[in-house]
Amino acid sequence: MIPVLWGVVTFVFLIVHFIPGDPIEIMLGETATQTDVVALRASLGLDKPIFTQYLIFLKNIFSGDFGNSILLKNPVLDL
Repeated sequence: MIPVLWGVVTFVFLIVHFIPGDPIEIMLGETATQTDVVALRASLGLDKPIFTQYLIFLKNIFSGDFGNSILLKNPVLDL
């Protein structure tokens, strides 16, 4: 059961990180300044190496923190 759960979590992480397009630029729109892009990337931890992002992702998932909704800005578990 644990290997399957780990596999699913890893698959989701990889899919989210390797889909085409920059999610930061999509979130901010075309009028965003480079400063805005850099600031949001840092606040979401996307400026860190991918392995570090993966470890943080695992820690958050297994501690019940599924992050915030991009559209509503609320914790995902509250939706």
